[in-house]
Amino acid sequence: MIISLQQQWACAVRILGVGLLTIVVPARASESSAPGAPLRPLHISGTRIVDSEGQPVRLRGVNAASLEWTSNGEGHILQTVNVAIRDWHVNIIRLPLSQDRWFGKAPEQHGDSKPYRDLIQQVVNACATQHCYIILDLHWSDCNEWGANIGQHSMPDLNSVAFWKDFAPVYANQPAVLFDLYNEPHDVSWDVWLKGGNITDKPNGRNAGPPKDYQCVGMQEMLDTVRATGANNLVVAGGLNWAYDFSGILAGRQLADPKGNGVVYASHCYDNKGQTVATWIANLEKAPPRCR
Repeated sequence: MIISLQQQWACAVRILGVGLLTIVVPARASESSAPGAPLRPLHISGTRIVDSEGQPVRLRGVNAASLEWTSNGEGHILQTVNVAIRDWHVNIIRLPLSQDRWFGKAPEQHGDSKPYRDLIQQVVNACATQHCYIILDLHWSDCNEWGANIGQHSMPDLNSVAFWKDFAPVYANQPAVLFDLYNEPHDVSWDVWLKGGNITDKPNGRNAGPPKDYQCVGMQEMLDTVRATGANNLVVAGGLNWAYDFSGILAGRQLADPKGNGVVYASHCYDNKGQTVATWIANLEKAPPRCR
């Protein structure tokens, strides 16, 4: 797999299929630091993800689902993470989350967000103490209606901004933690992806209902919200078409991140897009003249 990254322009490949997650850098990349040593924070340097010692980093891991659709991780999220780290020897976990559950808005929570927040902290601690990075991913939102429409939607909403304002300071600048701004944007224009706007949602998943009209938030505002909290953590941003399409990013709609640790653009390589693997890779490797 191929990654090309810059401080304000990054093009990365993430495989998120059958639970597998890969962020790969050039062949000479090393691990962040030896097991047992403190985990080093990550940032973008030129075209690489590097640690605080300037060493390129190779990240290989899994997507550990359940905290988006449940408040207790189905009772085994910690076991899942520990097995991935100890038995599979991964060095990164992607943990999908729900903005409603972070605020205790899901029906089963009865207004109590503490158990959910505590469980997330336990997962983060399990990763950090075992020399494993973690991507904290805003996966499910609500179309601006707390406690309703909890699921995957086309774009983040105003409540997503509230989530990052409250969430990012909790994990700001922790070496193990990366932020994924919003899972798999889809069915909007690239201008809306970047700047937001009023949209008609195309819902998906187990809680999908009728289409909703709502004001969505662009990815630049999501990033700016994180940075305004003082959190400089490395950030992941998915492209359009369920994080499959990079074309708008390559055409000039990169996120501006002048003071943070940089942005990794994520591609989820689904096999139902009507492209060969060779075509998909060729499209990812395209870059505007200034990104060589």
